[in-house]
Amino acid sequence: MGINSKRCLKILFVTTDEYPYFGTTSNLIKKLVFDGGLIENNQIGVLSLCNNYSLKNFEIENGVKIYRTLSYGGITGEKFWQELDNHNMFEKILPLTEKTLWWLYEKSGSESRLFRPNNVFRLKQALERIINGKYDVVVPISGNYDAVIAVLLSNISAKKVFWQVDPCSTNLTRLKREKKLSERIEKSIIDNFDAVLTDEIYYKELLNIYGNSIANKCHIFHMPLIDVTNSINKRESYNKEEINCVFTGLIYLGIRDPGYTIKLFNELGKGGKIKLHLYGPERKDVPYECSDAIVFHGKVNMDEAKQIIQNADFLVNIGNKMSNQIPSKIYEYISTGLPIINIYKNSNCPSLKLVEKYTNSISVFEDFDMFDSQLKCLDDFIKLHLNKYIDNKIIEKYYYYYFPQNVSKEFSTYLNSII
Repeated sequence: MGINSKRCLKILFVTTDEYPYFGTTSNLIKKLVFDGGLIENNQIGVLSLCNNYSLKNFEIENGVKIYRTLSYGGITGEKFWQELDNHNMFEKILPLTEKTLWWLYEKSGSESRLFRPNNVFRLKQALERIINGKYDVVVPISGNYDAVIAVLLSNISAKKVFWQVDPCSTNLTRLKREKKLSERIEKSIIDNFDAVLTDEIYYKELLNIYGNSIANKCHIFHMPLIDVTNSINKRESYNKEEINCVFTGLIYLGIRDPGYTIKLFNELGKGGKIKLHLYGPERKDVPYECSDAIVFHGKVNMDEAKQIIQNADFLVNIGNKMSNQIPSKIYEYISTGLPIINIYKNSNCPSLKLVEKYTNSISVFEDFDMFDSQLKCLDDFIKLHLNKYIDNKIIEKYYYYYFPQNVSKEFSTYLNSII
């Protein structure tokens, strides 16, 4: 299904993920552009970092112009700051005290958790030397600062719109001592960009941090990840003698920690029938005892992950410790109509609201004091919901605002309003 744009726009997405093969942002771009129909009325480009020498620096795939630059080597931390100083660009990022400047200088190598100078300048160079003047609007899409700072510092003739898919200054994966610095960078982004698009949860956080004065710059933008065209009626099982529960995505110990989930499936799998398949994590990433019921498959690309999800009996979501982030895979899980096992860590987990209307799901709170009762509830759910599906009409009724077609239409309409 296409969308009705007022004019043909030239839109460039900028991502640190290896488009179109890996990463959440690559998936979001593909959903918006292809499933949502954005490409039907507009010219689309993607500037992407990559680690693969075999990939071309430029190619056109399915009508999308893909520009790539390597994400390692190149400019050192010292040269990074020297170039900023030479071009008087400190003010464009944030007001720095001398103490903060030296601390940030020491942290400006590849280990920095705020951003990586090598990535920033490779993207900046590509924007200025190769792409400048070819696009109406440049859209960095990320939950980190690499892509957005590259666009912020670039001398390009285009509107700048930040698609913020994860929180920046309140991202708990970062060091606490980086918080104030992160807020300064974030505020500078808001001030210097034409718009910031983000989800409802973080939109409220931005207003709480910076006040209502930024409301004209920040806009709620839903994840374009629920699409009933991906739902299935028939499938081939992994093993017809087993019940295959599937997790796809990344884990972060202490944040999106799989410990409780693994303990549940160690017990559930004692009969030899129930298996938990983990796609993304490797065994070395998980410091927990795992029985034969836990199967590690390692990293897979997006097309493989899509087929893996469709072939599952149950889909497993492991929630985050923080309440302002939600794993993106749960949106795709909802698209299938398959039963979902949602493991959550706090009472404010945003996944709870998302699956509230999804009756083919169970939400299990991580509580070791209630482990036995939680285990029984989950065992009963698996027995009752095996081979059950939610009808497409129910998904359409409650989740239409996450459909790529609707999000693409909003996106295109908004871009036309600012150009």
